Amino acid sequence: MYAAVYQPFTSKITIYAPHFFKRYQERILKDDNLPISEIIKEYFQNCRGLTCVDIDKDLEATYQCFEGHYNDEVINFVSVTAGGYCFGEKHGDVSIVKTIISEEMLSEKQKTFFNDLKSCDVFK
Repeated sequence: MYAAVYQPFTSKITIYAPHFFKRYQERILKDDNLPISEIIKEYFQNCRGLTCVDIDKDLEATYQCFEGHYNDEVINFVSVTAGGYCFGEKHGDVSIVKTIISEEMLSEKQKTFFNDLKSCDVFK
């Protein structure tokens, strides 16, 4: 199941892929018994919005680390949410959020890097 959010003030659309909700359930909620409708509801109750930055090679390497080293899927932004870090792809005014990783999944080096992202002016 997909979910989509329309932002009327910016005319932008954010689409959440089914894989995102699977990973949210597995990595953030850690509850295998919830139906998809409850997982989606839980996400939107806990994470009200996304603030994104364009991805660089370090961020792309982190994505590949958790989603498959040989994955050729395009990822060009990362966002910080209350639940973790979301990765996705922008297409003009449409963003597709593909997956999420939790803070605890990061190595010490990655934690430093991602914590720096949280403190960037762009996320305030």
